[in-house]
Amino acid sequence: MFRNDMEENATNVVKISDIGQDVFEEILRYIYCGKVKNLEKLVYEILPEANKYDLKQLMVLCEKMLAEQLSKDNAIKILILAHTHDAVWLKTEALEFIKLHARSADVKGSEIWNVLTSFHPDLMAEMLTVLLDK
Repeated sequence: MFRNDMEENATNVVKISDIGQDVFEEILRYIYCGKVKNLEKLVYEILPEANKYDLKQLMVLCEKMLAEQLSKDNAIKILILAHTHDAVWLKTEALEFIKLHARSADVKGSEIWNVLTSFHPDLMAEMLTVLLDK
């Protein structure tokens, strides 16, 4: 963008308006220091940005943390997040968690279930395939 006839080249300023300040600070801290202070608090927001900016090791950290947090209450939310942001390992972990806990999870009819069925029919089909392979 600095080599072409773009606004950033003329102003020497790059505006990033689609990311919160706290998340941006953690991304910069990771890039410069290899650390993230508030990953546990911001993991749902950091994972999409790590994917967007191709920060593979930060993606791995986010995926591992989210996999450790998998529960009946958040498994579908994490599955959708992983599917949406190309977190392949986390998606597999979430699908396996759902498979193991399918009978005891009371998610049908919940808001996140409705999001899954309405906006991610391909993911719903994939989840059903995994459940039926049980």
